[in-house]
Amino acid sequence: MSTIAGMYHFNDDPVHLDQVRRLNHASLEREPETLNAWSRQRIGLGYRGFRTNDEPPDERQPLSSADQTCWIVFEGRIDNRDDLTRKFEFGPRSESHSDAKLVLRAYETWGTQCVSHLLGDFTFAIWDEPEQTLCIVRDALGIHPLFYFVDHKRLVFATSITQLLRGAQLSKSIDDEYIANFMVRGDCPTELTPFRTVKRLPAGHSIVVRNNRFSKQKYWDADPSKTIRYQSDQEYEEHFKHAFRKSVAARLRTDGPVAAELSGGLDSSSIVCMVQEIYQAGEVPHRGFLTATITYDEAVQCDERRWSQSVIQKYGLHGEQVRSDEHWPFKDCTENLPEWDEPTPKIVLFDSLHEIGRRLRGNGVGVLLSGIGGDQVFRGSCFPRYLADLLAGFKWRRLLSELAIWQRGLGWPVSKVFLEACVKPLIRPNSLAGASLEPAAEIPEWVSHNFSDRMELADRTWSRGFAPRRYKSPAFQEQYLDIVRSSAILHQGYMLNANVEIRFPFLDRELVEFALSIPVDQMIRPDGQSRSIMRRAMRGILPEVVRKRTDYEATFFDHSLYLGIEKEWIGLSSLLQSSRLAAAGYVDLPELKRELELARVGSSRNMYMLWATLALELWLRSNEFRGPEKEVRNLTKNATSMHSKSWERERIEG
Repeated sequence: MSTIAGMYHFNDDPVHLDQVRRLNHASLEREPETLNAWSRQRIGLGYRGFRTNDEPPDERQPLSSADQTCWIVFEGRIDNRDDLTRKFEFGPRSESHSDAKLVLRAYETWGTQCVSHLLGDFTFAIWDEPEQTLCIVRDALGIHPLFYFVDHKRLVFATSITQLLRGAQLSKSIDDEYIANFMVRGDCPTELTPFRTVKRLPAGHSIVVRNNRFSKQKYWDADPSKTIRYQSDQEYEEHFKHAFRKSVAARLRTDGPVAAELSGGLDSSSIVCMVQEIYQAGEVPHRGFLTATITYDEAVQCDERRWSQSVIQKYGLHGEQVRSDEHWPFKDCTENLPEWDEPTPKIVLFDSLHEIGRRLRGNGVGVLLSGIGGDQVFRGSCFPRYLADLLAGFKWRRLLSELAIWQRGLGWPVSKVFLEACVKPLIRPNSLAGASLEPAAEIPEWVSHNFSDRMELADRTWSRGFAPRRYKSPAFQEQYLDIVRSSAILHQGYMLNANVEIRFPFLDRELVEFALSIPVDQMIRPDGQSRSIMRRAMRGILPEVVRKRTDYEATFFDHSLYLGIEKEWIGLSSLLQSSRLAAAGYVDLPELKRELELARVGSSRNMYMLWATLALELWLRSNEFRGPEKEVRNLTKNATSMHSKSWERERIEG
């Protein structure tokens, strides 16, 4: 994935090219294909390019308009290219125009409102010299990251936190607000980052600096008033199939082979099968395709080969299989950790992710398709929160009928179904807490009581949402919060330690808008069928064994984590002896050790949050070893001479 960066001075101090170079060179884990910097007076822009899209190979960024009054750095993909080229009358050779050029023309046409005319996954920055305006944009669903630092002197932005910390020499002081959210959710889907000095530009937002005035604004959000109502299930299915096919096809735009994750679940299998349908129809050039599957021999409760093999056999695919028995969770995690911008539970899976990246790189793959987002967008959970809507609407007859059906399916007393599915969602409509037979503590037992009280963790748990309430319906609000949260769980390509861009077909703006506009019963049926519309629409495309699959609870991923803890017990035990979390006052060390001992024998009280806590411990350690600023200066000084054959000459303007 390419990166962009830039700096703007609010005073009259010029931005020197070396300052932009520092941002460009701050992260050198992977050697880019192109590396450029540009500066003029108070503004500077930088670009580190990794080619994945099928675009003109001679494009140079930062890219200027024909009259050199506007400059752009762009990272990502524009999906409505055909519409834009027709509007701009580019002519028959429109394919020769890059996405960056299209966005720049859109800005020249519509100004800072151009983003409402763009579809795709991207982040970009445009400097308008005549208007003295800087416009920075992140895509609607937040697929591509953008971080920034701003004070009264300067605004610095980049697509990675590391670029800001090293390149702009910012403080690495940890933000306890972020840690508090992470300790109760395993992520922090807000503007906060782990560092006090760095903020995240939220999904669907833009920053505009005009005449030295900084403003941040939301340009896209879900529209609660938008509804889609058809006469038959078939019409909903056809709409889904069209939107999903369009989304997948857009993400196949690349100049090399494509790979896709394939677990055996409904989401990843649907993507793989739709790719084959698109290739067979000749809608997109076929430049090679393979699947990537993690297999489990020891952790048999995690293994899904029965389902993934049915997909591979149906279409005669080539699949790369990474054996978890050789690349287990927590392997090599206690030493030689690479740097990640933020903590994520996926840190403990580094060895398997690294192996997938190695395999993909060996096959020349530049794009990996992921099924992440399917659960969030099309309600992978089958908990019937929509019953609260029936209660609020006084639809007694249907409510009583479906209560009885769900009571049989869940095996709960009717009173419990009524309480959990009807009453609690109305009392706590912004909650993401799922119901369970046994009450569970909302704050993990090993979180320090002092830290919990000081940060008021009870108000940060699943009982309250992290975004404003947008939908009156508890069911749609839950779906909306899940989608907003989805960008916090994406693992970007750098986690694979390979030049691979990960794309997410389910996190497509038009597909999300469709999912939030159709009736709930198109996705959840009282017979316990989740993602109903996907199952119906994919009939004849998915293998039937996958399409009708409902036994997801049989795949118990925690089993793999338990085995990983057992294999790495000595290292993990040693890790906690010098716990950074305990030293910072975030956890009660005896309680955390007790939980780890329970997990070793397969009986953790909250395995996901233990997983997240251990990942946070590892991240804190890896963060301690980020190189000092003087190393960045050396890297900046020597970078061009070290890689002069592969990097472009940096440009100086003004």
